[in-house]
Amino acid sequence: TPFSGIGGTVTALFFQNDYALGSVRMNVTTVNGQFEFDSNGVVTLDLPNLTSLGNSSVVTSNFSLVCLRLPLLTKVGTLSIGGDPSLPTCQATAIIARITSGQAGSYSLLDSGTCPSAACP
Repeated sequence: TPFSGIGGTVTALFFQNDYALGSVRMNVTTVNGQFEFDSNGVVTLDLPNLTSLGNSSVVTSNFSLVCLRLPLLTKVGTLSIGGDPSLPTCQATAIIARITSGQAGSYSLLDSGTCPSAACP
């Protein structure tokens, strides 16, 4: 993906209203400030090395998002995941369960009884 070369610590990260993106994979470890992933056409958001997000972080209104991979995220200021109707609730629930510092919540996601592993390779 075009963003795979971005890594380490960044001050802020914004992806908004980009319906041409198919997937985003970045090697960012920390976002010190605001993180917004809002109203994009992305199917997969993969931040495999992300451990910490600053205040006011949102993943919202991404109608095609089926895979949200944040496997190392444990620290947030605040994180809201919602309004992503194709994202299985179980993915957000798993991310939120790993948060050890900060506040995180979810709303208006795909109400799926099982978490399809095929959605997140």
